[in-house]
Amino acid sequence: MVLNKRILKRGGEEPLDHLDFAKVARSFGIDGVEYVNQMFFDKAKDQAYLGEMKKRQEGEGVKGLLIMCDREGNLGDPDEPSAS
Repeated sequence: MVLNKRILKRGGEEPLDHLDFAKVARSFGIDGVEYVNQMFFDKAKDQAYLGEMKKRQEGEGVKGLLIMCDREGNLGDPDEPSAS
């Protein structure tokens, strides 16, 4: 099972709602997950969505360990991005 392709709705497999990731992880006996912001990039600043994500993972007894941030620029770069 390739979960990332299901969440991103690629590869012709049955789509998986990102909010159900913790439930699927728990079904495999996993109790800690790492998220990637690409899986919910359009909702990354949506506090209601993030709250629901946390509520669901806690409801499954799964701990959110980290969120890997892709396409956010050079996070350690002291220079502000240019407006070009």
